[in-house]
Amino acid sequence: VGWRGVDDPDVGFTETHFGALCEMMQVGETVEQVLDAIDRADPEDEQATLVTGLIRTIGRASWRLPTAVYVQPLAAEPAGPGEMVGRLVVLWQADGPQAEALLASLKRIEAKATAEVPVRADRLEGGLVRLVVGPADDPGAEVSTGESLAETAAFQHRIGQVDADALFVCYLDGPGMLGQIDRQVSEGSLETWQTVRAALGLDGFKGLAWSGGFEGQGWRMELFVDAPAPRRGVMTLLDGEPITEAELALVPGDATAFYATRLDPGRVLDEFRRTAAAIDEAAAIRMDEAIRQGSEAVGVDLEADLIRSLGSAWVVYTSPGGMGNGVMGACLVNPLKDAERLERALGNIESFVNTKASEARAAGGGDMPFQFRIFTQERNGMRLHMLGLGIITPTWAVHDGRLYVGLFPQAVQAAGAFSASGRPSILEEPKYQALRKKLGVGEANVIMYSD
Repeated sequence: VGWRGVDDPDVGFTETHFGALCEMMQVGETVEQVLDAIDRADPEDEQATLVTGLIRTIGRASWRLPTAVYVQPLAAEPAGPGEMVGRLVVLWQADGPQAEALLASLKRIEAKATAEVPVRADRLEGGLVRLVVGPADDPGAEVSTGESLAETAAFQHRIGQVDADALFVCYLDGPGMLGQIDRQVSEGSLETWQTVRAALGLDGFKGLAWSGGFEGQGWRMELFVDAPAPRRGVMTLLDGEPITEAELALVPGDATAFYATRLDPGRVLDEFRRTAAAIDEAAAIRMDEAIRQGSEAVGVDLEADLIRSLGSAWVVYTSPGGMGNGVMGACLVNPLKDAERLERALGNIESFVNTKASEARAAGGGDMPFQFRIFTQERNGMRLHMLGLGIITPTWAVHDGRLYVGLFPQAVQAAGAFSASGRPSILEEPKYQALRKKLGVGEANVIMYSD
């Protein structure tokens, strides 16, 4: 993890709305007060004092200075499961009196270090101050830095997909992470873990890079996941067709936020089934048997009628033209593969639930404090199915080939009315158009927008 520090003049922090908000709320002073409070905690407990001292010193230096934090594997194998397999290394860019003051603080903490929490601090060439938490491979030996991460081809490839000069940069090496997990797993469980890892397709995860930083008065984030095709297991969920303009047109132009993604429930079930079979054939059989028993109980083929009738595009939004900008007024829309089949299946499930609820009320002698019942209403051509829970009324409807779901009937009704209204959608909103153009992304299978 890399962080440029708020004192870096090229970060642009003070020119942003967020910087102005932090100044108004005195965030910097608050951070200092919190760190001082941490330093005063449990003065009689030497172990606690060591840990809180580390937190205070690392926090204060990292808030201001360019900082890098990484995990360095130990060469020696762990003595047993749960034993430490790596050390935490923190690097700060600091020169002159600033570096001397930081190193002096770290040396005071090093003097209090114990065998349980080994701590070492020193200075490196290039104006770097280093803190190492964790044992050296050879007690008393220098902690080797080895080849610089920046020199490796894998790092250069992944970090090149994002903004390496952003305020924040995060990097994860997939094989290295999985190798560390392998070292932590006990010998008797290693074969099982490796089978699970292969079945989930985790071997295809090579790494990721993420960056975040200010751009003008806005904030820009970029994420690159290195998982080359062909993918297996959970990695296949990264595949998928882009969100279409027809699907985005379901979002009103006055929406204050929306999230659109591509996820096919039938495909997810297929991957669960394949993964379960690869790990344990009996587990896959038990899963199919559970689906069969559930289908018999409710009188619906849960896989064919319910799961595979759902579409792969999911759009959720909030709109002042619906029920306001808050989460309580959000509505979810899913263009269906087979609307008639899904509506029939949901109707059968609704009847089953209401029958069981009536039987429970009768068995309780009418003394139940909570009356559970799904009821329906026709409103402006939409058949709304509602579950009255007092504070909220979860509602769903199948209308014009789509499934609408909200926490209140007004949100569902407004979403259905918008789809047939011909009013401008988010595609015609200038601010959204400008952001899409600025990002330079033509097609995407996940889109999140917030005004």
